[in-house]
Amino acid sequence: MKEPENSGSISIRVPARLKYLSLICAFVESFCKALVSDMPDSDVRALQLALDEVCSNVIRHGYGGECDSTLSIEAQYEERSLCFVITDQGKRFDIDKAEAPPIPPPRESGYGIAIIRRAVDEVEHTWDGQNNITRLTKYIRRTNDVAPTSGDKPDAGA
Repeated sequence: MKEPENSGSISIRVPARLKYLSLICAFVESFCKALVSDMPDSDVRALQLALDEVCSNVIRHGYGGECDSTLSIEAQYEERSLCFVITDQGKRFDIDKAEAPPIPPPRESGYGIAIIRRAVDEVEHTWDGQNNITRLTKYIRRTNDVAPTSGDKPDAGA
């Protein structure tokens, strides 16, 4: 497997406004394609979906709505994964205590954490005393490594 020639991290800071979600998604796609040019589109879309969910939840619930506070997103290339670290100063949140909504009956909202967990391989959330820090990790797969019907996470023993 050929490793990307460029590695490291870059970050952006955006106002806590929903109109910037498309900018965040473009940032995710650009970072993925720049470092892993043969990353399957389905993996890029999964990362975009996860970041969109985290950031919209921060805006809606952490900040209580759109405001002039900011979200910081750092994209990191690691040996076999891409990580996105979202930092905000919103209301303290514990992802492990959040309850998933019941499947039936259908609800209009509340599925964000389940969507995030399904879209990425690892989700970590910490509080450093001032900031919520959410780390999303997606293992790198290459287009030629993906079966046409694949979409599942790699096995733990792989």
